[in-house]
Amino acid sequence: MTDLSEEKPKIYVKAVVLIFSVLLSTLFGALLFAQNLREIGKKKEIFNIFLFAIFWNTLLLKILGMMIPNPLVVYGITNTVEVCC
Repeated sequence: MTDLSEEKPKIYVKAVVLIFSVLLSTLFGALLFAQNLREIGKKKEIFNIFLFAIFWNTLLLKILGMMIPNPLVVYGITNTVEVCC
């Protein structure tokens, strides 16, 4: 018999984090990644993940916003660039 008290942590697959990051925002991807970190017991890294996601999002939006007038295109590029890097 299996012991129900020894459940495996519920973590999101890398592909799900990638899809959320591209389609929604890196902040949503960071949220899923932070939940993964919490489940495996690495709570100290969560703050750094959110700090980097906010900084990176802001930086790319500012830079690309000056070059490209269409905000929807800027949004798509920032999400794609963030995931690729």
